Amino acid sequence: MFLKNFQTEIFRGTTESVGVLLDMNELFEDFVFRVLCNNKDKLLLKTVAFQKGRRLVRGVRKIGQASFDRKMMFDTYQDIVVEFKSGKKLIIDTKYKILNTKGHHFGIVQSDVYQVLAYRELHTGQTESAVLLIYPEGPEALRQEFLINSENNVRFAAATINLKTDLRENLADTVNQFRELFTGLQLYT
Repeated sequence: MFLKNFQTEIFRGTTESVGVLLDMNELFEDFVFRVLCNNKDKLLLKTVAFQKGRRLVRGVRKIGQASFDRKMMFDTYQDIVVEFKSGKKLIIDTKYKILNTKGHHFGIVQSDVYQVLAYRELHTGQTESAVLLIYPEGPEALRQEFLINSENNVRFAAATINLKTDLRENLADTVNQFRELFTGLQLYT
């Protein structure tokens, strides 16, 4: 309807229409996953895993009790986990949000940062695992790495991917964007 410039006239009932709603977060996550999977050799990837989950809590007790009862609760799911041929790992959390890169914190909300850092801590067990927030590119591109105020120099990165091209013809540009990100994050060495 949009492409043919049709309009639905709700009150007159002259045009039948069907509404389709898509969860853009899931669609964007699936897109990033498929690009990485379909280009593993070009991106020097060993494995790409989708939606890995883990329980956050493994025990609970009343305050003052001596021991914890085994109880698994509070699921966590990171979007994509990538292992490089170099042996390095990367956790990717996709967010379908258009960032105001000139705004406070480059437009990144604190809950996204907390989430990706929790994934890093819970799912990798490695102090050197990289974490990356990926957003679709808005008016401005974003390529930032942040050093956390901590004793062990924890970092996370945030970047945008340009989706404003015809991906049927220019998917190589998207693959190159990922290669540049991974190179900048020193994941190949």
